[in-house]
Amino acid sequence: MSKIDIGLVLSKTFTVIKKQPFIFIPFLVLAFLYAIFIVLTFPYTVEMMQAFESFDSEGYQYEYVMSPSDVFEDIASIFTGMAKLIVILTVGGFILWIIQIFLYTGTVSMIGDVIEGKKTSIGSFINVSISRGFIVLLSTIAAYIVVFLPSILGIFIFLISILSMSEEVIVTAFLIAFILFILQLLWLLAILFFLSSKIPRIIYIVITAITTAFVILGIFFIPLLIIAIPFFILLLILVMISMIIITFTIDYIIPSAVVLDNTGIIDALKKSFIFAKEHTINLGLLILIAIALIIIVSIPFGIFSVMMQMGDIMSSDFYSEEPQVYVPTTADLIIEIIQTFVLTGFISPFILLAFVLGYVNATKGREILEKIE
Repeated sequence: MSKIDIGLVLSKTFTVIKKQPFIFIPFLVLAFLYAIFIVLTFPYTVEMMQAFESFDSEGYQYEYVMSPSDVFEDIASIFTGMAKLIVILTVGGFILWIIQIFLYTGTVSMIGDVIEGKKTSIGSFINVSISRGFIVLLSTIAAYIVVFLPSILGIFIFLISILSMSEEVIVTAFLIAFILFILQLLWLLAILFFLSSKIPRIIYIVITAITTAFVILGIFFIPLLIIAIPFFILLLILVMISMIIITFTIDYIIPSAVVLDNTGIIDALKKSFIFAKEHTINLGLLILIAIALIIIVSIPFGIFSVMMQMGDIMSSDFYSEEPQVYVPTTADLIIEIIQTFVLTGFISPFILLAFVLGYVNATKGREILEKIE
């Protein structure tokens, strides 16, 4: 694989957009579907927050004289009330995620046509989305299972235990989920270890060893656990970096490998891993640019949202010492929909395009990108 030229990739991103502006259409369709989903789930979100507001308005607080079983029943009732929203968000989000994968697949084919100087038709877009989309879907699911299996099992076990409404079952499931969470952290660190060069590997090993030593010694001498906190935070940062790199690689590199190289499931997984391993720094730069772009665009929407929340809470009972629960309004819904269209409909195409061109640069050489005019 050749070295990725970030400047060339970014400049050719705008060139491809100019040559094929229809790339925005799949993303606008996806944004429209996300907006519909937001509107459909909004009443359930309001209902849930109103329940919390009612709970808070009663001035109810746990006291030390309460038995653990009473506390458990109240917490369990809150989980039960949120179950409907969780199910809808999970099922709806999974369906939208599948649709997104198929649209990403078709978009990658459009990018490939531009690179090769071909014309893209709606029929070609649909054909590639369907024929290669299933391979991308299966490859993506396989990749996420391989990487996040401990977390998936932990969440599944814990959610199933909640349905039992048994305190002992939930406590046991929580302990199992906690162990799986630790295994997930270690697995993500291991993946980052394999992706990184020799020098960062030494850093990871030293931080992990120091953290483990302080935690083990802290079992016998508790003050040492306090010393372990900064190192544990560093480990969590490394885990977050690993998770971000893996997620971007799965979402953007697998479709590129499947469509542009006509690969199968196993080959797509191999090529995505090799790409991340050989281009970790450049991949990280693309990820930083993507995250920075998302944050910059999201800041105005976040400011408006916070201002409305503060205004509503302060105007409802300015002199109250009790914390107020904010219930979303129609204005919040409108802001969220606009933000969805901006991020999904207009920012996501640039991000996907940059990663696809980065993959082309790495696998086929920069000469391919230089020919795009």
